[in-house]
Amino acid sequence: MVNPLARVVMSNLTKNKEDSTPYREQGSFGNLSSREVELLKDLIKGNKQVENYTGKGNVVTLDQAVDMVKKNL
Repeated sequence: MVNPLARVVMSNLTKNKEDSTPYREQGSFGNLSSREVELLKDLIKGNKQVENYTGKGNVVTLDQAVDMVKKNL
């Protein structure tokens, strides 16, 4: 649910903003690659499904991490 007070505040902000312009699609998406942009568009449109990763990562003890750092130095 949206907070009714927040809805009123946002409505007032959009009405009182002098330089408000209608939405237009921008060509640049910051630091995303074109592949990432296409994946996001497909997810939003429902063309792709998100698959959860169920595997476990590599578990490393503190002693093993120290040994790995020492070997790389």
